[in-house]
This record gives sequence, C-alpha cells and structure tokens, in this order.
Amino acid sequence: MNSPQNPQKQQIAEESKTATIKVLAIVGSLAVIIIGVWLAVQIVRVLPNAFSSLASIADDVYRGDSTASDTFEVSTNKSSIESGETFTLSWKDTWLEGTYRFRYECIDGVSVAVRVAGTGTVEYIECNEIFSFTDSVTSLEVFLESEKYRTADIAYTITFIEAGVDELFGEHIGTITVTNPEIADGDTGVLTEDSTITDEVVDDVEEPTEPVPTTPATPKKPVQKMVYIPYVPISLDNGYTDLKATVVGIGYVKGKTFYPSLTIDNDDDAAIQIEVRNIGTKTSEEWDIDIELPNGEDYSRDNRKSLKPNEREIITIVFEAKDETGFEEFDGKISVDNDTDRTNNNFGGVMQFVN
Repeated sequence: MNSPQNPQKQQIAEESKTATIKVLAIVGSLAVIIIGVWLAVQIVRVLPNAFSSLASIADDVYRGDSTASDTFEVSTNKSSIESGETFTLSWKDTWLEGTYRFRYECIDGVSVAVRVAGTGTVEYIECNEIFSFTDSVTSLEVFLESEKYRTADIAYTITFIEAGVDELFGEHIGTITVTNPEIADGDTGVLTEDSTITDEVVDDVEEPTEPVPTTPATPKKPVQKMVYIPYVPISLDNGYTDLKATVVGIGYVKGKTFYPSLTIDNDDDAAIQIEVRNIGTKTSEEWDIDIELPNGEDYSRDNRKSLKPNEREIITIVFEAKDETGFEEFDGKISVDNDTDRTNNNFGGVMQFVN
C-alpha cells in the first residue's frame, strides 16, 4: 500500500512547473517578436520590386503585344530598285496615339506613289508634300518610277508625331536608289516636270468657190494635244484601267487656236474639245473614239495612244456647220478593252449656232 505524498514536496513541484511554463512563454514571445521584425524587414525590401513587377505585368496586358516598342526604328527590305518597282518600310508598333508622316525630296522626272499595308489603295503624292496615316499602321509600300535619269538617289523621311503633346516621337531619314536601265548614262530623259508634247494637225482645206454642196463635208482632222501631268504616272501590274471621257469645251477654231464660246457663228469652224483621262492605276490599251457631230456627220478615230494612270489626251474636233442654226446636239463614246467602268465612257452636249 502506497503512502500518501508529502504535501510540501507536491507544492514545490507544482511551483517549479509553473515557473518553467512562464520561462517558455517568455522565450516563445521573444521568438515571435524577433520573427515578426525579420519578416517586416523582408517585406519592406521586397515590396517595391513587387509593385514594379505588377506594374510591368499590367503594362504588358495593356499593350497586348510583345512586339510593342518604345522607340521608332524603321527598316527597309531594299536599298535600291529599278524604275517601276516597290520597296517596303516597316517598324514596330509603339502603342502610342499619333500620326505617321511620309515625304520625299524632289528629283526631276521621278514620281512616287504609296500604299498603306492592308488598304489596297495606291495614292500618288508630290514631292515635299506630307502623306499622313494613322498610328495603327506598321508598314508602307513605296512605288518609284524615274523617266529622266538612269540613276537617282531619292531622299525620304518618315516621322511619328505623338497626339496630345504634338511632339516628335521618332524620325527616320533614308535614301533609296532608283535605276532606269532603259536610259543610257548621261541621258537627260524624255520628259521634264513641265514637259508638254503637242501634236496639232489641221488639214489644209481650200475655201470652196462654189456653193456648199448639199452633202456634208468631211470633218477636219482634230487638233490633238497630249498633256502630261506634273509628275510621271506609275502603272501597276496588278492595277486596273478606267478611261473617262468628258466634254471640256465647245466653241470655234481660227487658225490653230481654240476659242471657247456658248454660241458659234456658222461661218466659223465649229469645234468640240473632249478630254479622255485614265483615272485607273494601270496603263490602258489603245482606244477608239466615235462622235455624231451636230451637222449629222459621224467622226471616229481608232487606235489612239494608250494612256498611263492619270494621263490625259485632249482632242479638239473641228467641223463645218454652215447650214446649222439654233441648238444642235452631239454625243459620242470611247471604247477600250479591259475597261473596269464603262459608265463614264459616253459624253454629249448641245451647241448653239447663229447666222
């Protein structure tokens, strides 16, 4: 049988146990405090980098494209081309709102057209004029043609202007060499900027000594004038032809000079001026013109010279109208193969004749 434990010893043991627990509690509290301070220091050190990383992630999400660039670097696929060829300028998207601007320096006999990638529309631009396009574009096709020099260096500039601040974000200045192998070295070319080719033909018709016969006389040959626009047109192989005929004047001719007039004395040589222009992007085939004149005569000319894009020919039809009085109508049309729009091939008008 066990003897009862000494109450005094039991009390001492319990006091010792309590003291031990208090010591352990103090040590634990100190450990928690030390760990907390260490963690706070580490958080303070890591927090800026964490915010920076979050900002970077947010920026990437906003941009949505790993190819975005905060610089403006333009590259080109060619440094030299032959006349009639193209080269491409390309760059990375800056993801800024603004406007791109392209321009080129003037070289006599050189013309330039551009096409923004994805639009399919070719636009002719004159030298030192600014061609602007939106900030969503990342490439530009440039068409070059030279008809005066065998070799010409064309300087061009493309810039990006940031919206809101209207500041220059980036600028690229480059040079492209264009060669026309059909022009010999030192050749001055076939056209200058202000060149005009004129081919005026009027038959020498003797004045009749007898009364005018009842059958209409054959109309005189037209006064033909080929007019070139201030820059050399460019024909695109994959382009289209669209010839448009327009009446640009009615009047009379004396000598070789056309005088516009609303009324025509039937003693004068009456005249009608017709403009035929290629409003397409590809050189046309040869074309024909047919007109029913106010005096009842039919006039036609076949196999007219093909027209480059935006090139025109003005034909002045001269005819006699001695028996005509009052208002008389005329109408005509042009015909050409591979014309994309034939609704603008017809023309007509009214002439007033007086004694």
